[in-house]
Amino acid sequence: MALAACAATASHVLTGTARAAIAPDAVWVIEQAPERYEQIAELDARSGTSLRSTPQERFDEAVDALVREAARLGANAVLLEYDDVPKPSKIAVAVSAPTTTSDGVPLDVGFNSRDVHLSESVHGLAIYVPEWATKIPD
Repeated sequence: MALAACAATASHVLTGTARAAIAPDAVWVIEQAPERYEQIAELDARSGTSLRSTPQERFDEAVDALVREAARLGANAVLLEYDDVPKPSKIAVAVSAPTTTSDGVPLDVGFNSRDVHLSESVHGLAIYVPEWATKIPD
């Protein structure tokens, strides 16, 4: 069985006015709201699924998807929101090995499944901070 990795995806709901698109590297990722800003959209992103990546790598991939989506909307910052707790996905693995003990008693050895995080979800706001349009934030 082969497990394929999927690319990160992002979506938005406009709550304000979109601006002209900017380069993703001009978008700041912040965790505290600045004093003044204009909200452009609510953003959601999910990392791709992979058994080979760490939770931090999947989180970073999802944040990168938020940044790309915000840049398309002309936002110069993403305000991360941490209201969701990641929910694990269930990987079903059923392995059974019928055997017998040394005195001939039938014995079924095996294990079933475990919870793992295959992807990470993040939520944030695409915002425009007028003061940051011409200077780098502190």
